[in-house]
Amino acid sequence: MKVQEFQKFESRAKNLSPLSVRNYVNHLRYLYVWLAGAHDLDETTTEEIIEFLMSERERGVSARTCNIYLTSFRNYFDYLVRFHGLAKNPAANVDKMKVENMLPMYIPEHIMNDLFVNRLVGKSFKALRSRAAIAVMYMSGARCAEVCNLSDMDLNFVENKIFLYGKGRKQRCVPMCSSLQRILREYMEVRNASVKVQEPALFVTVDGFRLGDRMMRVIVAQALCQVVPKKWCHPHILRHSFATVLMNHGKRIQDISRWLGHVSIATTQRYLTICANSEADNFDVVF
Repeated sequence: MKVQEFQKFESRAKNLSPLSVRNYVNHLRYLYVWLAGAHDLDETTTEEIIEFLMSERERGVSARTCNIYLTSFRNYFDYLVRFHGLAKNPAANVDKMKVENMLPMYIPEHIMNDLFVNRLVGKSFKALRSRAAIAVMYMSGARCAEVCNLSDMDLNFVENKIFLYGKGRKQRCVPMCSSLQRILREYMEVRNASVKVQEPALFVTVDGFRLGDRMMRVIVAQALCQVVPKKWCHPHILRHSFATVLMNHGKRIQDISRWLGHVSIATTQRYLTICANSEADNFDVVF
């Protein structure tokens, strides 16, 4: 197997984020485990890839996730074709599964208000960290990985801006409302007083090291489970909620698309279908 070489290539030559590369490797590991030692991963056939994806669907994995797996396989075997003499890419002609065009799930505004006013009210380091992390996701539309990658220098309290680094390491700037500024300042004050920060990270562990993606997801789930069903307790629903709130308050779709970092405005237009009204409000009033 050439997985480690592939990992370095995707990271260095393609400049992909560590999270994207780690996901590629994990997907290849799933396929390798499924093969159960029948042969080396590099000898996988088209039929085996199809069978693996079908077995994942039968196991309850969504069609969207299976398509993500397929993308990882295509990239890996394309690497082998280009640099290691593989005759052809066995994943190249495997069709992606049809994905249902589901409306984005979001948490209604009054429930999020209740979460911040009545639930996330502790004053300890961990409590304030949870409140601040969820506030960043909900009030800036940041993805979980983007929040984990934030540093103090990405916050501009003078110009009321937060700088996020999204997919493909593209930078975007989102307005930072007064509510988010207040929550972040309170967290950072307690963090600086109680934790010896070991690296330039906004969100850190009690030992001062950058908070990882897995732990961030646990923090979000523990907070959201107080107000919504378990299936809604994941970071991305806060991104959907951010877009929906802005749409409901009449913000321009072009601005929302830019703040979300969407390549195409067509992606943002999904939120029009669940928009309640079109009365315009100032960004700071929304949150």
